[in-house]
Amino acid sequence: MDPRALGQTVLTGVVIVVFGTVAIPAPVAQPRTITFAGYEWTVRASAKPTAPGGNTFSSAPEDIWVDQSGHLNMTLGNHATEVRSRRPLGYGVYEARFFGRIDHLDPQAVFGFFTFELPSNHQYHREIDIEFSRWGNIEMTNMQFSVQPSAQEENRHRFNLIQEGLATTHRFVWQPGRVDFLSWHGHSDYPPEEHLVAGRFTVHSSVVPDARRERVYFNFWRYQGKPLQSSERELLVVTDFVFQSLEDLEGSLLQR
Repeated sequence: MDPRALGQTVLTGVVIVVFGTVAIPAPVAQPRTITFAGYEWTVRASAKPTAPGGNTFSSAPEDIWVDQSGHLNMTLGNHATEVRSRRPLGYGVYEARFFGRIDHLDPQAVFGFFTFELPSNHQYHREIDIEFSRWGNIEMTNMQFSVQPSAQEENRHRFNLIQEGLATTHRFVWQPGRVDFLSWHGHSDYPPEEHLVAGRFTVHSSVVPDARRERVYFNFWRYQGKPLQSSERELLVVTDFVFQSLEDLEGSLLQR
């Protein structure tokens, strides 16, 4: 038989021989995954500019990594970086601890700690945000809490974070119909002493999404894809992430 023959079908005594070559698809590269704070995370990579802001995302270990102390190191330069949890977490307390002068980020930099669902049947992808950015304008405040759509002022609180040291803690409690945000200086346990509180905000309305298949994200990207203004590369360290489900919490722990 001609070695190019790839197969044959017998039908009513007739042998049909098919000739040609087989196009073997190239293996699909699997997304990189990392373990941080006891959770598995998918590291985003893109070959060309994409949302948000027209950034190209790198999953290279020199751009985003977990160090020997178990801390998540995220950089921003020519490439943005992002991780998302591999499973949804739902209602509960989301708390992250950062190390670095997040209040001194380049004006073009955006760092986000948020929930997001993709694909989604929800108009705003079940997005709840804690974001650090001056959105390209050095005169703007550098931090915001929001439940999308953030264009509605009652869903957003913008303020100026002025750090006392290198450590900060940021948290939101997501319940049906309500999100309570809180940020404080240092890495002390909740509740912080009042003089350590940097900002707080509550959204209590029908705009708060229900919990479905959303993931929790950390991302570091350039607003409008424009180059950083004051540096070539930024580094931010997430030292810990803690989640407590609503079912596991005692009522006294929730902010009322």
